[in-house]
This record gives sequence, C-alpha cells and structure tokens, in this order.
Amino acid sequence: MKNFNYFIAVIFFTVFAVSCNQMSEKKDNKDTVVEKEVILNKPSNEDYKKLIVNRDTFQIKDAKKPTDFELKHTPEIIIGDVNEKGLTKVSVSIGSKGIIHPSIPEHWIDFVEVKVDDSQIEKIINAPGENTNKAEFYLNLKNAKIINCTIGCNLHGIWSNSLKIK
Repeated sequence: MKNFNYFIAVIFFTVFAVSCNQMSEKKDNKDTVVEKEVILNKPSNEDYKKLIVNRDTFQIKDAKKPTDFELKHTPEIIIGDVNEKGLTKVSVSIGSKGIIHPSIPEHWIDFVEVKVDDSQIEKIINAPGENTNKAEFYLNLKNAKIINCTIGCNLHGIWSNSLKIK
C-alpha cells in the first residue's frame, strides 16, 4: 500500500508540476512564472517539526578548499535549454562536484527553494527520506540577473548557492 501511495503522489506531483509550469501571468508587461509551493507526502506538522533539528544558515568557509561536508550541502545550479514556451530548464543537484546529499528518513533535504532576482518562484517541501537529491524547474529567466537556490537539511541547516545569469 505504501508503494501505491508513493506512486500516486509521484503521478500527482508530475501532473501538478507540468500544469504549474504552464501557468504564467502578465505583470507590468513582464512575463513571470506564478509563485507556487509543492508539498509531497509531508507528515503531520508535529512529527515533521520534531525531525527538523537545525535551521541555522551555513556557507562554504574557504571557496578554494571546500570540505566534502560543505559540498554535500551546497546546491549546484545548472541552466539548461529554453523550451517552446520560453521557459528555461533549471536543474538543481543537492550536493556539488559529485558529492550528493543522502536521502533517508533520518537525514534528508526537507525543502528546496528557488528565487530569481530575490523573488521566490518555486518551493518544494519534501517528506522524510524522499529522493530529494535533484529538482528541475522551468523558469522565465528573461531579463533575470541571478538565480538563488536555498535548501534545508533537517540535521545540518540551511545552505544556499547563487548563479549569475549572463
């Protein structure tokens, strides 16, 4: 039954994500993607809060010599191709330089948030142990200057990375 519920959640997320990516609105003559938040299989608020033990913010201390621990928690942002709707594929890997963050019920990435020029565009909240090492978004990057990705590790806090758009 658990596998069936997971299967249904994956289908729902896929359909929801595709339909959300198709939504856009006109605002000040600029196309912007509608802000949205996706929540997958989140346990009750009480149980969920007990599992999130660290909300401190961290960053790589020495950019020339990052530790494996720092790399494991730093999101890597990759800009992909623009689709027929003018949205750019943005892939986020949780972990950098091939060091990927684990995803088990006791230690996982509880959220992934993407901002374009300081405006929240996407936020995904993950249930404990969900396979949360990668995320893909389709964003309108026309006239955008910077993408910021922030992730939350339930044990090791909040980590961010930014990418300037050329």
